[in-house]
Amino acid sequence: MMATVRAKSKIYLVTDPTKAPTKYIGTLRLIQFNSGKIRINGNLFKLRRGYHGIHFHPNPDLGDGCKAAGRKLIVQNITVPESEAKNDGDLGSIYANKHGLARVNIYRKGVLSFDPPADLFRRSIVIHATVEEDLEKVPNADPNLLPLFRTRIACGLIAPRNVKG
Repeated sequence: MMATVRAKSKIYLVTDPTKAPTKYIGTLRLIQFNSGKIRINGNLFKLRRGYHGIHFHPNPDLGDGCKAAGRKLIVQNITVPESEAKNDGDLGSIYANKHGLARVNIYRKGVLSFDPPADLFRRSIVIHATVEEDLEKVPNADPNLLPLFRTRIACGLIAPRNVKG
């Protein structure tokens, strides 16, 4: 029987896009249940009102305004349909209200886990300025806008919390 695995990620707001963020805005808790399902929950503060993309990224590095975290996580060496592999690290979106509060409660099941090859303990969580998929909804969208949709506004490292058998 698999143990319930718990982790946390302290999230920091980017205030200087050339440095690692240091302004703490909340903690996300991650729990992997015996079923393999992962829950990510917590509250984040001081975000701009609206929807924000949230993803797992491969590198445990918050430098360069969270850009050092790398591209969105794609788990290698796992046989899954290509459409699933592209979205390994995609956790969807979160909404920040007019007070800047985002209540996060996400469930994911699939190839993600705290064991290799996904090994979420060696990863980061990144919050984006907006939801990338929104660009597809804009008629005749300017592809030059894509960098705005990929802008990283906050991030955190995933660290073990405790393990219960």
